[in-house]
Amino acid sequence: MGNDTKKAAESDGSHGLAIDLVSFDNKFRKVFEYVFSDTIVVDKIDVARRLGIGNARYVTIDGDLAERSGAMHGG
Repeated sequence: MGNDTKKAAESDGSHGLAIDLVSFDNKFRKVFEYVFSDTIVVDKIDVARRLGIGNARYVTIDGDLAERSGAMHGG
């Protein structure tokens, strides 16, 4: 995870990295790190656009997803 991802996770409208927002048994840490990798939870898709789609993977509180590739999926 790069500095841009960490900076985006701390920006206004962001709730942080998904990996830091879920609870799990530590023996499954590698699996959760793989699944959530650089996923940032944001308020809405406009926040993801402002932070830079393509810099990280974003998911909104409503479940919309913006992939690094730029592909967007509705929640």
